[in-house]
Amino acid sequence: MSEIIKVKNVTKKYKNTRGIENVSLTMEQGEIHVLLGANGAGKSTLMRVIAGLLIPDSGEILYCDPDMNYSEDTGCLTNNHTGDLKARLFAGGFLIEQPELFGYMTAYDNLLQKAGYYPDGRDSAEEALREVGLADRRKEKVRNFSTGMKQRLGIAMALTGRPKYLVLDEPAAGMDIEARSELDQLLQRLRKDGVSILLSTHLVHEAADIADRITVIHDGRVLRSCLKEDYMQEGKSLERWYLEQIRVSAGRSEAMV
Repeated sequence: MSEIIKVKNVTKKYKNTRGIENVSLTMEQGEIHVLLGANGAGKSTLMRVIAGLLIPDSGEILYCDPDMNYSEDTGCLTNNHTGDLKARLFAGGFLIEQPELFGYMTAYDNLLQKAGYYPDGRDSAEEALREVGLADRRKEKVRNFSTGMKQRLGIAMALTGRPKYLVLDEPAAGMDIEARSELDQLLQRLRKDGVSILLSTHLVHEAADIADRITVIHDGRVLRSCLKEDYMQEGKSLERWYLEQIRVSAGRSEAMV
């Protein structure tokens, strides 16, 4: 598999809260890569850096696919090799924390705010609504949506433009069991279509269900990254393997004191 995004030794610190320190990971073509960690572990900070919403203090983010380019002349994605950071970001779909939606607009009109940047934007917006099960609610005002429905619409926003990769921060937040199952099925379909997915969660069972690769993040640091079959070959459940990484990290920290 080819690399889509490489995070190399990225650090982002805040004045009063923990950020991330010396974080590295790789997003591979056609792979579901799950970033697993407790609330406050640094998942959202890392996602925001990858999405271009935060500038890291040090390190770099490499967008490795040369076909991810953006034309300033047409305002649309192109397939030449003259792109820049904007090109790489426009080739992706992002859901970072809570989706940014306009409550006074309909579901479909919200998607049109992004669709205009893509040659087939309107068609992809319609397709995205079908994918998340909101096609029959397309004309409803978003202010009347439940939290779970807004989250599904946020995922539809990320899918608009048929992105080559997705960066989804806790995408199942606010969803019931049925909606979570449907989301898992959607992500599996997208992976089969070659879409690369980086997803964060604090739920071990969610990671176990869909991940091809898992990276454990704790206290702003990556503890370990491996393929799903790696921990399974050790005869361990993901929960046991995950907790072992946390305990090993805690032991190292105590030894340094």
